[in-house]
Amino acid sequence: MNKLEPSEIELFLARFNSFYDGLLYDIQVRYGFCAPEDAHMNGLQVTLLLATRDLKETKNDGWVCVRLAIQGVQSYCFVQPRNTNVTVLFYGLRLIQFGGALGIELGDLNDPPASEEELTRSTFFVIGTAIDWSLEPYVGRYTFPSKPA
Repeated sequence: MNKLEPSEIELFLARFNSFYDGLLYDIQVRYGFCAPEDAHMNGLQVTLLLATRDLKETKNDGWVCVRLAIQGVQSYCFVQPRNTNVTVLFYGLRLIQFGGALGIELGDLNDPPASEEELTRSTFFVIGTAIDWSLEPYVGRYTFPSKPA
């Protein structure tokens, strides 16, 4: 996976058109203990799998899947109010940096959050210490992995 550096946020969002009208395929929340050398990560990780357009891709009309792994998660909220659909990213994805943390907002805020306080008003956000990302082949309709035996 690639580490998303705070200085790369604007280029990252531009490459993927800020994920506007992208699709949320999968969310994983993993709790666990870390090795002592990774204690700063606190053991909580949120992984998002999103389908979106990549300006560098020519196949599939530019569509790719992007996996975002948020490390050292400090706070998160995933709410889907009745009669809404969080699967389509109508407002795209917002990334903000504040106080050594990185925040991702995928919810219902009309304007990008300017602070942690504004970010936590969203119905759909993650705040962590680091974000790793990778490209995966586009799948028009995501199929979930089978459960372990």
